[in-house]
Amino acid sequence: EHAARGLALAPPNVVALALEAIREGGTPTFEWTSPENRVVIPYAETEFRLIAIRDRVNGAYLEELADQLARKHGVARPDRLGRVTGLTETTEVLTRLAERTDIEGVVLTFPDGHRVKWKTRDYHARHKVLANIEHERRVYQCWHEAIGDDTAASLGGERGRALLAFLEEVETAIATACNEIAAELAPLTDLPPADRAARVRDRFTGVRQSVAFSMLKGYDGREAVHRIAAGRIGSEEGRESLKRELGLPSWTIDIQALR
Repeated sequence: EHAARGLALAPPNVVALALEAIREGGTPTFEWTSPENRVVIPYAETEFRLIAIRDRVNGAYLEELADQLARKHGVARPDRLGRVTGLTETTEVLTRLAERTDIEGVVLTFPDGHRVKWKTRDYHARHKVLANIEHERRVYQCWHEAIGDDTAASLGGERGRALLAFLEEVETAIATACNEIAAELAPLTDLPPADRAARVRDRFTGVRQSVAFSMLKGYDGREAVHRIAAGRIGSEEGRESLKRELGLPSWTIDIQALR
């Protein structure tokens, strides 16, 4: 279905390039980007880029042919960021690229023709969530890493709205739990530290006890929950303890049924 949509939208010059590349013994690969075909990075308009042409027999990249056909048919090619040499320069460049948020990544081409994809940190963080958004673990990861707005924008439509509504439920539940804990801690303010600690152990257990002790030390309740959640959202058992003790919601939405 995805390929059929791409073919239906491909302009004549892209189709002509593909046919000529095939006649020359190559297999062309295009990148199709558009506002409605967004994966992670937003795109303002529909565009087809010729990523590569590979020899159908030995798999070699036919760069000269790709450049030639792209110029002939007026099809865009990926930007070339330049050449690097040596371990130090390569490490510095890749470190800078990894922090960018305006690109998904780059392809490194080595002297022997070997190629390696290098994705940005931002892409990795959001793509894991987007590709597995039906799983509760990834949705809570989205909350924990504060990428809800970007992820919702990438999902778009009903899916994006469903995600934002769920994340708002999470924040509301956390605020409610923290307010409840704060209310129970208020009468203990004037007690000696040892007595306060004993009362907290008597009144709270599990996650709430950890949050209560953090709040006694002056930490913000939400920050305490965020810190505790880091080691729990990755496992079902850990998430269940958070949901049970803090009243957090379960992700039960059939995201794939939405548009």
